[in-house]
Amino acid sequence: MFDQYSKRLRELYARRMSILQEVLAVNRHQDMVWNVPESGFFACVKVQQPIDPDNALKLLAAQGIILLDTRTCFLNEYRTSEYFRISISKTSEESIRRGIPIVVSVLNRCMQRT
Repeated sequence: MFDQYSKRLRELYARRMSILQEVLAVNRHQDMVWNVPESGFFACVKVQQPIDPDNALKLLAAQGIILLDTRTCFLNEYRTSEYFRISISKTSEESIRRGIPIVVSVLNRCMQRT
């Protein structure tokens, strides 16, 4: 039973990551580098211009999109505000298709303001 459940989860997450890659293929931004694995449930984006991460996270949250502030993932001496983490574990395929262009747009606007 566990093996069947694990297989279904792997297939589900692989499908969502594939959709994320498809959406990013048409929503690329020159100042963002995405790391999207073939499986798993986390992807990461690195912005290559200065950004106010708190403002970006607030603007995205207002639109129902929650990204992980990765500053909490680093030791103090290695903290950086240029990475954001996205989980596809609790979202639908349609939400990925609809939400990623919003993420790219908001991060772009926040980079331009700083």
